[in-house]
Amino acid sequence: MTNKLSPEEFTQQWATVTTMAREEGRDPARLGSALYHNININEDRAAALEESKTFLDTYYSSKFSPTFVEGWTVAGPPSRCIADLRAYFDAGLGHMALRLTSWDQRGQLKRFLEEVAPAFAKPSSLDRHGRSSP
Repeated sequence: MTNKLSPEEFTQQWATVTTMAREEGRDPARLGSALYHNININEDRAAALEESKTFLDTYYSSKFSPTFVEGWTVAGPPSRCIADLRAYFDAGLGHMALRLTSWDQRGQLKRFLEEVAPAFAKPSSLDRHGRSSP
Protein backbone atom coordinates (compact mmCIF):
# COMPACT_ATOMS: atom_id res chain seq x y z
CA MET A 1 0.00 0.00 0.00
CA THR A 2 1.25 3.40 -0.93
CA ASN A 3 -0.07 6.95 -0.80
CA LYS A 4 0.41 10.44 -2.21
CA LEU A 5 0.94 9.26 -5.81
CA SER A 6 -0.66 10.44 -9.02
CA PRO A 7 -1.93 7.76 -11.41
CA GLU A 8 1.17 8.35 -13.55
CA GLU A 9 3.50 7.94 -10.57
CA PHE A 10 1.65 4.80 -9.55
CA THR A 11 2.11 3.36 -13.06
CA GLN A 12 5.86 4.00 -12.92
CA GLN A 13 6.35 2.67 -9.40
CA TRP A 14 4.14 -0.37 -9.97
CA ALA A 15 6.19 -1.21 -13.09
CA THR A 16 9.32 -1.15 -10.91
CA VAL A 17 7.68 -3.45 -8.33
CA THR A 18 6.54 -5.96 -10.95
CA THR A 19 9.96 -5.94 -12.62
CA MET A 20 11.65 -6.62 -9.28
CA ALA A 21 9.17 -9.43 -8.57
CA ARG A 22 9.96 -11.10 -11.89
CA GLU A 23 13.70 -10.77 -11.21
CA GLU A 24 13.15 -12.58 -7.90
CA GLY A 25 11.16 -15.34 -9.58
CA ARG A 26 7.80 -14.19 -8.24
CA ASP A 27 4.63 -13.92 -10.30
CA PRO A 28 3.65 -10.22 -10.44
CA ALA A 29 0.03 -11.22 -11.09
CA ARG A 30 -0.10 -12.60 -7.55
CA LEU A 31 0.92 -9.29 -6.01
CA GLY A 32 -1.73 -6.91 -4.78
CA SER A 33 -1.60 -3.15 -5.04
CA ALA A 34 -3.36 -0.60 -2.87
CA LEU A 35 -3.44 3.15 -2.43
CA TYR A 36 -4.46 5.21 0.60
CA HIS A 37 -6.07 8.42 -0.66
CA ASN A 38 -8.52 11.16 0.31
CA ILE A 39 -11.86 12.21 -1.16
CA ASN A 40 -14.11 15.24 -0.76
CA ILE A 41 -17.26 15.36 -2.90
CA ASN A 42 -18.44 18.91 -3.53
CA GLU A 43 -19.67 20.69 -6.66
CA ASP A 44 -17.15 23.43 -5.83
CA ARG A 45 -13.72 21.77 -6.26
CA ALA A 46 -11.86 24.70 -4.67
CA ALA A 47 -14.08 24.50 -1.58
CA ALA A 48 -13.59 20.72 -1.42
CA LEU A 49 -9.80 21.13 -1.51
CA GLU A 50 -9.89 23.94 1.05
CA GLU A 51 -11.97 21.83 3.45
CA SER A 52 -9.67 18.86 2.84
CA LYS A 53 -6.60 20.96 3.66
CA THR A 54 -8.16 22.21 6.91
CA PHE A 55 -9.26 18.67 7.79
CA LEU A 56 -5.84 17.13 7.08
CA ASP A 57 -3.94 19.95 8.80
CA THR A 58 -6.07 19.40 11.90
CA TYR A 59 -5.91 15.59 11.74
CA TYR A 60 -2.11 15.52 11.40
CA SER A 61 -1.34 18.72 13.38
CA SER A 62 0.48 19.92 10.29
CA LYS A 63 0.42 22.63 7.64
CA PHE A 64 0.29 20.90 4.27
CA SER A 65 0.64 23.00 1.15
CA PRO A 66 -2.45 23.33 -1.03
CA THR A 67 -0.54 21.62 -3.85
CA PHE A 68 0.31 18.66 -1.62
CA VAL A 69 -3.33 18.29 -0.54
CA GLU A 70 -4.53 18.50 -4.15
CA GLY A 71 -2.16 15.69 -5.12
CA TRP A 72 -3.41 13.52 -2.26
CA THR A 73 -7.14 14.19 -2.66
CA VAL A 74 -9.82 13.36 -5.19
CA ALA A 75 -12.09 16.39 -4.98
CA GLY A 76 -14.97 18.01 -6.76
CA PRO A 77 -18.36 17.00 -8.12
CA PRO A 78 -19.17 13.29 -8.40
CA SER A 79 -18.29 13.17 -12.12
CA ARG A 80 -14.81 14.57 -11.40
CA CYS A 81 -14.30 12.19 -8.45
CA ILE A 82 -15.33 9.21 -10.60
CA ALA A 83 -12.96 10.23 -13.41
CA ASP A 84 -10.06 10.78 -11.01
CA LEU A 85 -10.63 7.46 -9.23
CA ARG A 86 -11.01 5.65 -12.55
CA ALA A 87 -7.60 6.99 -13.63
CA TYR A 88 -6.01 5.09 -10.73
CA PHE A 89 -7.77 1.84 -11.59
CA ASP A 90 -6.91 2.31 -15.26
CA ALA A 91 -3.27 2.66 -14.15
CA GLY A 92 -3.46 -0.85 -12.68
CA LEU A 93 -4.36 -0.14 -9.07
CA GLY A 94 -6.04 -3.10 -7.39
CA HIS A 95 -7.55 -1.56 -4.23
CA MET A 96 -8.05 1.88 -2.75
CA ALA A 97 -8.67 2.96 0.84
CA LEU A 98 -10.38 6.34 0.97
CA ARG A 99 -10.55 8.81 3.84
CA LEU A 100 -13.42 11.31 3.76
CA THR A 101 -11.70 14.67 4.28
CA SER A 102 -14.78 16.56 5.38
CA TRP A 103 -16.31 17.53 8.69
CA ASP A 104 -19.61 16.15 7.35
CA GLN A 105 -18.60 12.48 7.48
CA ARG A 106 -22.13 11.09 7.20
CA GLY A 107 -23.04 13.39 4.33
CA GLN A 108 -19.85 12.54 2.45
CA LEU A 109 -20.36 8.80 3.00
CA LYS A 110 -23.94 9.08 1.73
CA ARG A 111 -22.80 10.98 -1.36
CA PHE A 112 -19.98 8.53 -1.98
CA LEU A 113 -22.27 5.50 -1.71
CA GLU A 114 -25.03 7.03 -3.84
CA GLU A 115 -23.15 9.15 -6.38
CA VAL A 116 -19.61 7.77 -6.78
CA ALA A 117 -19.41 4.09 -5.77
CA PRO A 118 -22.11 2.90 -8.22
CA ALA A 119 -19.79 3.86 -11.10
CA PHE A 120 -17.45 1.11 -9.92
CA ALA A 121 -20.02 -1.62 -9.28
CA LYS A 122 -19.43 -4.82 -11.17
CA PRO A 123 -22.11 -5.63 -13.74
CA SER A 124 -24.82 -7.80 -12.28
CA SER A 125 -25.32 -11.32 -13.50
CA LEU A 126 -29.09 -10.91 -13.10
CA ASP A 127 -31.38 -11.38 -16.06
CA ARG A 128 -34.07 -8.85 -17.03
CA HIS A 129 -36.41 -10.39 -14.41
CA GLY A 130 -33.94 -9.97 -11.54
CA ARG A 131 -32.96 -13.64 -11.40
CA SER A 132 -29.40 -14.91 -11.25
CA SER A 133 -28.16 -16.22 -14.53
CA PRO A 134 -26.20 -19.49 -14.60
